[in-house]
Amino acid sequence: MKLVAKLGVLLSAAVFAGLDNVVFGNDRGFPRRRDLPQRSVPERKFDPRARGWKLVFEDGFDGPAGGDFDTNKWFISYWDSSAKRFSAKNNGLTRLDGDGHLSITADFAPGTTNLICGPALQSLQTWCYGYFEARVRFTKNNGWWSAFWLYGSSNAYAAEDGSEIDIFEDYNTREQRRKGEAAPLALDHNLHASYGSNRDLKSYNRNSRPSGSLDDFHTIGCRWTPFEIACYFDGRLLDNSVDGADPAFVAFDAFHENAVRAPLHVKFSAHIMRSWGNRDLSGCVFPESFLVDWVKVWEFPREDLPSVRWKNPDGRILREVGEQIVLEAEAAGKDPVSEVFLFDNGAFIASRRTPPWRFSFPFTRDFFEDETRYMTPGRQRVQPKWDRILHVFTVYARDEKGRVGTVGDSLWALNAAVEKNAPGVKEVQKIPGRLRSGAALGRYIPWFETGKIRAFETDVQAAGKYRLTLAYRSGCDYPNKVVVFVDGAPAARIETPCAPNHDWETDLLSKPAEIDLPAGRHRISLLSIGSISLGDVTVESEEGK
Repeated sequence: MKLVAKLGVLLSAAVFAGLDNVVFGNDRGFPRRRDLPQRSVPERKFDPRARGWKLVFEDGFDGPAGGDFDTNKWFISYWDSSAKRFSAKNNGLTRLDGDGHLSITADFAPGTTNLICGPALQSLQTWCYGYFEARVRFTKNNGWWSAFWLYGSSNAYAAEDGSEIDIFEDYNTREQRRKGEAAPLALDHNLHASYGSNRDLKSYNRNSRPSGSLDDFHTIGCRWTPFEIACYFDGRLLDNSVDGADPAFVAFDAFHENAVRAPLHVKFSAHIMRSWGNRDLSGCVFPESFLVDWVKVWEFPREDLPSVRWKNPDGRILREVGEQIVLEAEAAGKDPVSEVFLFDNGAFIASRRTPPWRFSFPFTRDFFEDETRYMTPGRQRVQPKWDRILHVFTVYARDEKGRVGTVGDSLWALNAAVEKNAPGVKEVQKIPGRLRSGAALGRYIPWFETGKIRAFETDVQAAGKYRLTLAYRSGCDYPNKVVVFVDGAPAARIETPCAPNHDWETDLLSKPAEIDLPAGRHRISLLSIGSISLGDVTVESEEGK
């Protein structure tokens, strides 16, 4: 999902200019390291109603004490690590309190001193951009913390299938937590953008110390637009409380952090402290509940946004290192388009202010490292492994009035050597037949996520048309698919939709995908886009059906 570009060798004589002082190359084709533009300052106050944003989702959590939440809107996110390790699914600690609140409670397990809490609640629906707001009462006691966040079903690549926006986490209230001492109202805010795995994660952090009491309810919101994520507290933009912080407010932007664009769920959770955080329970009184009074989602207005699409896209996914990548877009709108921007998995690559909206760059480490934001690490200080993971290209267009539109589909690129050396079953398996994935009989390979590849060595008995049916499991509502390669050439796509109610324990079969296979020995590889647990592949001859 990520193929970052860097304008090294330019095929046109035009100067590639970016924001203000951003220059990508000159007419002789020599690249130049860019300086990023200054951060824009988000609006200090923001009211989606006053701006005419449409309310598209709300829940007031009304119902009897101990009652269940609305299962047409929410489901228990029991695969969450906190729920798995410290709470059983549907343990009764996530419920309605009868006073119009969602209550997620921490308490000691019966007969033990083990602190447990209710599992997370996650929206069935997802949204890309909008204003997300909730009225909550934060937690006080040591040993656990609560959160209001946006999260994808599959978070392997930030620009394709998901990321994590922590609107708030309240574990910072424990900094001065001792018996008899007042707890500060201190919050943590994060953006986590993955580049293929947790080992290639780019995380960005802000802290805040808003005025107010932990005993009161407060309204906290997040304004997420194509180029900006900003957090608000009781209607005002939060200041970043870190001394000398840049930025001075709680916000993340597309050029310095990441252009997050995949649809995300709304999520409320509470977590038990583990290897970090304050676990001193002296003076704490349990049970204690994280309360949510209401939640609302307003839709980001899309009227009059510039439209963007790829022009004559190259459908190839596998690319050779050193190969020249050429990407071109078409953009138009109600008002003239003033600039088009290219990103790779949300990392800023380049922009152009005049058509043609064409970008050309070499697929090399030097390009990504010297001329783009792709290799710039987050707080983990780990650079993405550019030649081992999927690249994702997206383009955005901004018009003269500042409205920003983005392309619908991303374009993918992957180092061809990754597919050639993909792990899998090396034993030759006959076609037609059942291709064993390598998992135990009747089992699945878990977390076959975006960018992962599994290979099969096969012996096709007779040339012809075949039908591929994949056994899998998935609780991911991203539009999952598996790209099939035969000897390195793309041959088919298998759709692998989510199970009902996001259940990861349901055995599923894909719709058959048709494929032409020549006779003889061939390598068949599966590339995941989305997130599934991978089972075996049944390959049947069309003539035999």
